[in-house]
Amino acid sequence: MQLRNPGPGGGPSRVRTMVVPAPKPVASRLIPARIAPDTIEDGNFLRMAVIGPETVPVFGGYESEKRGNFTRDSRVLFNGAVNWNVGGTVVSVTTEYVSSGKLIANIPGELLRNFADHLITVRTPSGGTQYAEQLRSGDGTWLPATQVNSGGDSVPLTFDVSWNDPEIISVSHPTITA
Repeated sequence: MQLRNPGPGGGPSRVRTMVVPAPKPVASRLIPARIAPDTIEDGNFLRMAVIGPETVPVFGGYESEKRGNFTRDSRVLFNGAVNWNVGGTVVSVTTEYVSSGKLIANIPGELLRNFADHLITVRTPSGGTQYAEQLRSGDGTWLPATQVNSGGDSVPLTFDVSWNDPEIISVSHPTITA
C-alpha cells in the first residue's frame, strides 16, 4: 500500500505491505458427497465443490462479526494432506478458489479406487497474523478483547466412496399363499 499526498511539499509515502487476517474456515457441505469406487479413472480427477458460508457465522449479539471465509490461499485437504504416494507415484489434490463460500477440489482418481470414508478439510494459512476477538457476557457487557491466531483448519466433512444403498424397485411374486 502506498499513500500519496498532493504538493506542495507532498509526495508518495513508503510502500507498506498489509496482510489481512482470515478467520478459521467453515465448510458445510460437499458436492458430490458420495461416489462409487472406480468411478474416476487413474489420471483423471473428481471435481468436488466444497461449500461454506460467504462469511463465518457468529453467535449473534455475543461475538463480533468476521468477514470472509475461504481465501485464495485456502487449500482442500484429503485425509489431512494434499500430496499422496500411490504405488510410487505422487498424486496431488489441487484447489481452485471460486469465492469466499466455494472452493473446487480436484481429487485424483487414484485416491478413489476403494470403499472408504475420507475426511475433507479446508486449511487457511494464518500468514502469522491475528485478529481481535471480542465476546459479550450473558448480561450483554463486552468482555476484554483477545488476540486470536487467524486461519486454521475447518471441521472435517466426510466424503463417502461406496455403492448407493440398494432399492427394491419391483417384486416378481407379489402374492404369497399360506
